[in-house]
Amino acid sequence: MKDYYQLLGVSQQASKEEIEQAILQQMRVWTHRINAPTLTKRQEAERMVEELEQIKEILLDDEKRKQYDQELEKSRKLSVVDDKKQQRETKEEEEADQKEIESKEQTSSEPVFQDQTVSSDDQTAEKSEEEESKERQTEVQKKDTEPPSSQPVVQQPIKEEQTKPSPRLKKGWMVGLVLVAIVIASVVTLFALQGGFGISSGKATPLSLNQPVVIDNKYILTLKDIRKQGNRTSFKLSIKPTDQEREVYQNTAKNKEFLQKMLDSGQVEKRADLVDFVQKPIFKIELHLEDSSGNQMVKMDTTQASYTTAKASGDMEEVFEWSIANLPDSSHVMVIDMISRFVMKEDISKNLSGQTVIKGEEMISHYQERFELPRP
Repeated sequence: MKDYYQLLGVSQQASKEEIEQAILQQMRVWTHRINAPTLTKRQEAERMVEELEQIKEILLDDEKRKQYDQELEKSRKLSVVDDKKQQRETKEEEEADQKEIESKEQTSSEPVFQDQTVSSDDQTAEKSEEEESKERQTEVQKKDTEPPSSQPVVQQPIKEEQTKPSPRLKKGWMVGLVLVAIVIASVVTLFALQGGFGISSGKATPLSLNQPVVIDNKYILTLKDIRKQGNRTSFKLSIKPTDQEREVYQNTAKNKEFLQKMLDSGQVEKRADLVDFVQKPIFKIELHLEDSSGNQMVKMDTTQASYTTAKASGDMEEVFEWSIANLPDSSHVMVIDMISRFVMKEDISKNLSGQTVIKGEEMISHYQERFELPRP
């Protein structure tokens, strides 16, 4: 059974306030790691955030905490019993091993006569080899004294070791071929991802109007509109967080609204960075359009789009609209390359000099999500 107190770094007698503060501190750490560059680290962070929510639900409820403490105490007692049993078994195994070692030592101390027999056999073999060597030398001397015409020309057989490659050489060749194959595959994959060779990097998911799609369990994208007017094609794309990301997003949105009111009322100085913060969207998107062959046609981001914020069913939603000139009348694929969001680490505050301070971080995630757009 997991010890939640140990995980939070507090004692079992800690007050509710201490536990709540510890949970909040851990939540900030793991929420920040949800946007880690590797899938394994992101999954670990998501698992820890879920576990912290569970800890919060148990330890901040008096009845549930009391029941958990009782179960934890039982688990600790069972753990102590298991430890003693393990120690006893380990000791018995060590004693058995020691007896086996002593038995082997006694066996090895007895005299062994096999070496003498082997030595005698070796001497006999050496003697036989010397006699055979003398006979071969005698035959060679006889052949040397005969006339050249009487000596038949004998072609010596080629030694197998000279023609057969060594196992080490064969292994080296195999490793080299595998490395070359890996490099070639990597280059082909890289070019495919970047649109090289005219190859698309994956099958596109058909996208219909007002049909929400979820990306990475973090973002909900919806195609609001797509139309053609003259030589220009425009389309609207909305983005909002999923339920598990909503709390972090809404905290940032509330701080933006609060700062906007303070700026409008003149309570804070209209510094460029503060004005920029309230006017810019929280989300940023980078994407590009491809034709049916996978060739990149146009690259866009949210800085080139008109931007509005709408409230729908209590969820903050940001809508972006792009207008593109001279887009061919054919099927197009929209590829989402990057989504980022600004996350407030702390509420808006003032430093020692009395200046308003915004503490936050832009969380960036890279993708290759492909969607087939409907014809306008």
